Amino acid sequence: MENKETNKMKYPSQMCSFKRKNVVFAVDCHLDRPDEDDPPLEMHAGWSRYSMSIIDTHTENTYVVSANIPYSEAVVVAHKILAVCDDYLLTRDKAAAAVSDTAQDTGSTSAAAFAVTFKAGSLKGKTPGEVVLNENGTKTVEGQIAFLQTNLKKFPDNQKVIDACNAAIEAFKSGTLSEGASVPKVQSLKWVHRTPIKFLEKKKNKDGKCFVYAYTITCDYEKTDYPWHIGIVNGYADITHKENGSVNISSQVAERSESSINLSNDEAIYLARRMEMTMMEFETVEFRNLYKEVEEIMEEIYSKKAA
Repeated sequence: MENKETNKMKYPSQMCSFKRKNVVFAVDCHLDRPDEDDPPLEMHAGWSRYSMSIIDTHTENTYVVSANIPYSEAVVVAHKILAVCDDYLLTRDKAAAAVSDTAQDTGSTSAAAFAVTFKAGSLKGKTPGEVVLNENGTKTVEGQIAFLQTNLKKFPDNQKVIDACNAAIEAFKSGTLSEGASVPKVQSLKWVHRTPIKFLEKKKNKDGKCFVYAYTITCDYEKTDYPWHIGIVNGYADITHKENGSVNISSQVAERSESSINLSNDEAIYLARRMEMTMMEFETVEFRNLYKEVEEIMEEIYSKKAA
């Protein structure tokens, strides 16, 4: 009888995963006890970590990007995600209502033109009101409306930007558009965590360059669905060890690849809680034996002092 390879055998260390049509995001657990020369109650080895990866099938050639989250960093990341998840749930609706009320009070389409920003491309971070005031701005904004409408079913939040675009064009044509008419915006992009470029010295390409990676986690308060964004960048770069022990990573990155995934607020909460709870369970299981080591070491020290 042929043995079937199960997911248990394929991904024994996988802690959680999220699947989309063209990407799969997974987090693996690689937590480990302290090295035998390290203090037992530090609870973790220097290499103890979570490893996250994104399998991307958008192109014909499937590729994978990955990044490590050291155990000490994972504690911080989980705390930040949960804090922003709570803030998103508690404050986002109030902020959105404030924008709506202010726009109604002004009775102005000009105010609505500055209420939201574009989310991608060269116009990212700019409001339709700002763009329409530029040369050929009306045509630019009309082009954005057409683009946003093509993806409206997939991204329903596009309608808010389309409404702002229409308001900007209407106010501009009527001569009532004013940059001073902006309304309080819903708190937009919040950078939850981003790392500098890190490297793995043991993993090199054929040119001897070291594997490098970085990741970012953000939450977009203007999005109702899937406001969370996790992006990972990989590549290879030269590293130089300095006399003071620091390392310089070249800004010239070869074989660069990147991918990302959007998560709902519920998924972000689940991700953070899995990171927290897995860490807690690991430390609970290991604590008794590690503390026993501490007691044995202390007893040995006291015995030597008494001798």
